[in-house]
Amino acid sequence: DHNTGLATYLREQIKMELKKWTEDNPKVNGDKYNIYKDGLKIHTTIDAKMQEHAEAAVVEHLTDHQLKLFKRYNGKDPYQGYEDIWNNIVKNSPRFKAYKASGLSDTEVFTEMAVPIEMTVFTWEGEKDTLMSPLDSIRHHRMHLQAGFMVMDPVSGEIKAWVGGANHKYFKYDHVNKRATRQIGSTFKPFLYSVAIDNGYSPCFEVLDIQHCIEANNKLWCPKNSDNEYSGTKFTLYKGLQTSTNSISAFLMKEIGPVPVANQAKRMGVTSNIDPVPSIALGTPDISVFEMVGSYTAFANKGVYTKPFFISRIEDKYGNVLQDFSTEKSDVLSQQTAYIMTQMLQNVVNSGTGIRLRYKYQMEGNIAGKTGTTDDHSDGWFIGMYPQLIGGAWVGCDDRFIRFRGITNGQGAAMALPIWAKFFKRIQQDESIEFDMNATFPQPDMPLSIELDCSKFDASIDDPIFNDQPESSDDYYGDEFEQ
Repeated sequence: DHNTGLATYLREQIKMELKKWTEDNPKVNGDKYNIYKDGLKIHTTIDAKMQEHAEAAVVEHLTDHQLKLFKRYNGKDPYQGYEDIWNNIVKNSPRFKAYKASGLSDTEVFTEMAVPIEMTVFTWEGEKDTLMSPLDSIRHHRMHLQAGFMVMDPVSGEIKAWVGGANHKYFKYDHVNKRATRQIGSTFKPFLYSVAIDNGYSPCFEVLDIQHCIEANNKLWCPKNSDNEYSGTKFTLYKGLQTSTNSISAFLMKEIGPVPVANQAKRMGVTSNIDPVPSIALGTPDISVFEMVGSYTAFANKGVYTKPFFISRIEDKYGNVLQDFSTEKSDVLSQQTAYIMTQMLQNVVNSGTGIRLRYKYQMEGNIAGKTGTTDDHSDGWFIGMYPQLIGGAWVGCDDRFIRFRGITNGQGAAMALPIWAKFFKRIQQDESIEFDMNATFPQPDMPLSIELDCSKFDASIDDPIFNDQPESSDDYYGDEFEQ
């Protein structure tokens, strides 16, 4: 049964990859392999123990967080005000199509689907037999939080765990694969900061926490901090990334420009479309879990991007190797930039937006990571790294307007980070899995040319990008620009 057992979502991905493979790799006689009947043996990179722990971590977190989402709606119809979307969802359901095929009109089908019938529905307490109308069943299932979680080795590129959703029987859509793109929020900011470091900025460089504006197409783009407050004090880049402060990102984007940042993300393995506009500084692009986890390998692997893969070998039924697979690698960052970014991302975990890994989950060792939260709380992200493993989690509903109201439950640190924490806690406690808690991120082969000790840093001397910044945001505004 494809809905039971380990790695249900990944097995569907493997099936799709094999169908492509059979097109380009015929038998000796020219016939195509039949992936169901020819006895092919498919070896994957998945670690069965890690996969078990990953699936358990997703279930444990979503079981708890789902109750908070239900409480947020308290019986209210989430589709109120979104009737057109609701109608399209219903019309795309198999039941609606079956009724239509029998000759009923749309109105008659909706009437029929409003009548309660006996059915089995998904809950986090297990499947439940109930009396419910098909329309209410659709609402019930679409109100469930979904997750995408992937774990990989940053050096080998081997994917060790892949969880594409809440339950494959009821929710077929895989939220890890490259087609499943969602807005990524602040998990994009490391691309921006890495370009800054590449261009000579020190993490100790200071930026005023004021509202910075960028001129584009004769308009001013003036992003706000998440709490709409500004301290008016100077933040180092360390602190800017650590606290994920938008004003600091806006300043860097103004200095660097969006094209180099978009290009950086592309070099680091992002294949989804990124429009080179200033707002990407705050994570407006839609990108997949697969791409984002893969892109962070460059930070953990001395600047080398390692493409994720999950099929390692294909054999015929006699054990003859038909093809071996390995990853693709490319140098995308300097070793210095990669190392500095891991130091900055460790600050995020030690004293920034990812700090609950330390105080709530008591996570130990060298951890670097970044949270991500979209403005409307539709998407929560966390991508975290130990030196030997990278994991990335996304949580949200398939319909983006079904979401938490506020940041308490809707932020990446509450939505996605717990999956990461629960997974790594489990593998650290599993004696059958080798995991070095004392591993450190690799240092560059050459001495650093950028100062990391802020007590020794003097921007006017040490930083080639040093410039006079305005004393307030008033200097950015002009009557000729539309904000």
